[in-house]
Amino acid sequence: MNSERSLKPGNQTFTAPNATNGKLVSHQAICLRTDKTGLQHQLDIHWRISNDGWFSGLLTYDGLKQNTMAVSVLSSHAITLDPVGTLFLACLHRASHAVYGESNRLVWLYDIHLLCQTLTPDNFCRFTEQAKQHAMTKVCLDALEQSRSRFRTKIDESIFEVLQQGSSQPEPSARYLQASHLTHFKCNLDALPTLGDKLTYIIENLFPPQSYMLSKYKTRNRLLLPLLYLHRFILGCKKQICRKKKEDSH
Repeated sequence: MNSERSLKPGNQTFTAPNATNGKLVSHQAICLRTDKTGLQHQLDIHWRISNDGWFSGLLTYDGLKQNTMAVSVLSSHAITLDPVGTLFLACLHRASHAVYGESNRLVWLYDIHLLCQTLTPDNFCRFTEQAKQHAMTKVCLDALEQSRSRFRTKIDESIFEVLQQGSSQPEPSARYLQASHLTHFKCNLDALPTLGDKLTYIIENLFPPQSYMLSKYKTRNRLLLPLLYLHRFILGCKKQICRKKKEDSH
């Protein structure tokens, strides 16, 4: 994405940072704005719920719209997910960031803690049914356990028992909780339905757009692109090897 592009809602200016994109490698656009106090505001525009293959098609707009609430304080047209859907999405979002070592960010776990405090027993039953329906019991169980561990979140033990029973069977989504870039890449690759999609995903990861590469390495010389792609590949392999050694040492 070209870093010079901008969006101007009213008198505010949002700029799009340099970021890789493609048909399968990304399903969102990020826009940033720094206000007069120096505080940065980030707006994420998603056309799919997640960039990750398994999660991206899990929830659709039409499906989510069936369980929404009005947010009149923002606009007469504004809606948001109900607490059950919001909690499920929070668990999904957390798992998709495990590869970056961010799954236990307190701001996300505290959101889960607060959401759990609003749910009734019937709400929790809907939540566990949704987790089982989408084969997400391990992801949801891990999120609730981490929230309880840090904030002593009050959740009936029966909820954990239901999720534990569901997570006893292998679930593709649970693999995303493993903080490994290679595992993460394999998960996304396995989730793609056709060989053509798999090849496209590999190519988009190996060869991001030229505009992205030139901006990242701060050059306009296109003749350097082969070397830049090679440098990116070698650096990625080096990081993976170092991360693997670190994991093995623990």
